[in-house]
Amino acid sequence: MKQHIANFLGNPTKFLNDPRNQRILVISGFVTLFSCLLFLLFGRATRRGETVSAEGTTATPVSTTPTTPTKWWIKVTRTSSPSPSGITAPTDSAGISARDCPSSFSSPLQSGIYAYISLTPPLPNRIRSGAGKANHYLGQIEPGGGVRVIEGPLCADGFSWWLVESTQGGLRGWTVEGRESEQWVIPCPDQTVACNKKPAPTPSSPATFPSSSKDKDKNKDNRCKSDKLAVGILTQVEQDSLLVIRSEPNTGEVVGRAGPLSVINILDGPDCAGGAVWWKVNIAALNLSGWATENNLYACSKEDGCS
Repeated sequence: MKQHIANFLGNPTKFLNDPRNQRILVISGFVTLFSCLLFLLFGRATRRGETVSAEGTTATPVSTTPTTPTKWWIKVTRTSSPSPSGITAPTDSAGISARDCPSSFSSPLQSGIYAYISLTPPLPNRIRSGAGKANHYLGQIEPGGGVRVIEGPLCADGFSWWLVESTQGGLRGWTVEGRESEQWVIPCPDQTVACNKKPAPTPSSPATFPSSSKDKDKNKDNRCKSDKLAVGILTQVEQDSLLVIRSEPNTGEVVGRAGPLSVINILDGPDCAGGAVWWKVNIAALNLSGWATENNLYACSKEDGCS
């Protein structure tokens, strides 16, 4: 081989004109080309084998079923029909499950029963689109009104909430069960039958307004009706208003005044005089009692109390 190389380098023209040398060059070229092809094929096969081996040792089965992590505080409820318009589905911001509800009293409620709104305190239950005071206000069910309990409880804002539907009017939404020892949604005596409770009638005729002192004395014991307030509830003076307290309805002397947002306890009434509805009230913070009109008063809500 060395001799052939030396001859080629010494006289390339003479070397290439020799038929024997020409055959050697052709054979050498084929051998070299074949060797290169074998090398390329061997290298590709080696890399493919390494890839298969790597995949066999690291690949793990992947589930084709999509999964979504479920937060532990979300209550998942199956429903057989779409939620009614305006009612939001429970979410983590709307409420949490019953196990985290306040345990100050044992709930007598359960899904599927009939109940009614408690007469004491004589305030309506607010109905909202979801469990929580931040949800949209849909309406209210008056004291004694019957409801069908649909679902619950969920907890939000320190209250236990139930999805209910009024048996009169069909108002449907979430309402508060109660607070501390107060039960605001009470099961019917027969929980499978709808019921309602009527507030005790006041010893009065429809609202009348005596036009003179003589008429007032004649109807002194008569009481008028009010759809705004009731005896035993807490009220507040409206913001930017001043409540005048008198010793007697309408004609009594002024004994004091209560400022905006003062908390007022209704003791007695109502009486109608001078074209207004009067209540006997007590303001504990001022140690003051007397009669005041209901014009500038509003009942504190069951949910929020008096602020």
